[in-house]
Amino acid sequence: MKVEEWRAGVRVVHGVLVMVLLALLAGCVAELPPVAPTAEPADASALAVTATPAPAPEAGAADTTADVDAPEPVMLDAPLWALGYTADGSTLVLGTAYGLYTFTDDVWTRSSTPPRYYAGFAPVADGFYSSGQPDLGDDEPDPLGLVKSEDMGETLEWLAFTGESLFNQMGAGYRSNTVYVINEEENSLLP
Repeated sequence: MKVEEWRAGVRVVHGVLVMVLLALLAGCVAELPPVAPTAEPADASALAVTATPAPAPEAGAADTTADVDAPEPVMLDAPLWALGYTADGSTLVLGTAYGLYTFTDDVWTRSSTPPRYYAGFAPVADGFYSSGQPDLGDDEPDPLGLVKSEDMGETLEWLAFTGESLFNQMGAGYRSNTVYVINEEENSLLP
């Protein structure tokens, strides 16, 4: 089997696993906004995510939303690499090819952090580990190597393989912080 065929197979399996994980999460969390595949996505993990509008107040009820702007729906049309909850369990975080997206209090939000390509993304109790690439035109090393953030991507701690390796498949022990990666290309430390 050629390396290219193996990588293609890994990407298909990765997409299927992400979809299964999303289906499991949808069954565990009540009243999430709809998450549906886009029309003929180029990538099996591309999703459309929109916030469900709040129901209209009953006739005669006081309108308490007059001073509150309704959030705009957020469209997620990017490969989804991984997802997980923040340590307090209040926020679902999605690591995508266009940055981080969060779901809190029934609202989807795109993170204000740089739209890095989070190819590998592994949430842990005190933040997340990741790999990937910086936004176009950004002066961060490309590829990111192995990084960690404890502030939702505002800052990155550069751990290893900076400018050297991109880990598409990664995981980490939520409390142990043990990081697992599949190394697709030789680098200075891993064959």
